[in-house]
Amino acid sequence: MIKVALVMGVFGACRTDELVKMKRSDVRDMGEHIVVNIPASKNDKPRSFMVIEDNEMDALRLIRSYISRRPLHETNDRFFLCLRGGRCTAQPVGKNTIGAIPSKIATFLGLPDAESYTSHCLRRTAATLHADAGGSVLNLKQLGGWKTSTVAEGYVDE
Repeated sequence: MIKVALVMGVFGACRTDELVKMKRSDVRDMGEHIVVNIPASKNDKPRSFMVIEDNEMDALRLIRSYISRRPLHETNDRFFLCLRGGRCTAQPVGKNTIGAIPSKIATFLGLPDAESYTSHCLRRTAATLHADAGGSVLNLKQLGGWKTSTVAEGYVDE
């Protein structure tokens, strides 16, 4: 679940609340890619993003593997469910669990001040990767659902 939340957070520049409220019906496997819809959230701007094949990360395989662990007749439509013994339970993952993911990753990597890494790091990382790849400010605004260029550019690390 941690790796999948990381992938979704970075590929989609997702806020904690967007990850928590993500529904199974928002995630569509299209074969060559996965489309994720983010309904209107903080800025009332619905948006979507794609998770594409990436040789370094194998993001599609991670997401598909996670989806396959969901119980077949699960009535809870929330995408992120708690994992116990390698299987999803009926209990949805909450905001504190999602919010702690970057700190857990930083701890695993042995980074200093690991507790200072919050879920906001996922949006900053997405913005920085987008800028480093030569993406436009307009596309960056669309990716993160930001209203102004100034706010969007503020997420990019120098």
